[in-house]
Amino acid sequence: VNVAWEESVYTVREDVLSLTACVVVPSDILCRDIEVFVSTADSTMSPQATSGEDYQSLSLRSLILPAGSSSACVTVTVVDDNDAESAGEFFDLVLSSSDSGVIISSSLALTELQNEDGE
Repeated sequence: VNVAWEESVYTVREDVLSLTACVVVPSDILCRDIEVFVSTADSTMSPQATSGEDYQSLSLRSLILPAGSSSACVTVTVVDDNDAESAGEFFDLVLSSSDSGVIISSSLALTELQNEDGE
């Protein structure tokens, strides 16, 4: 079963306080439950968002895609830090699975936190 992030890039304003990101099965409806894991990681894009200051990190958060479905979503808490940054800050969402029947076709999704506090 192929699974992937619904989007390759997610963008959210800091003052929204959360980001919902979905994992999809692009070509099928599941005939059994599938478990995947979601983590956050430092991005290769700059400037990097800081875990605990800009967002709450996830570490191997279990996400179940139930039988009969084609997607499931996870929420990441965003912190409105009131700092006036000149640009957005980035972190990655990382998708993994220990199920040998699951193929992760898109394991990384870039996340941009947009500043709403001005420069």
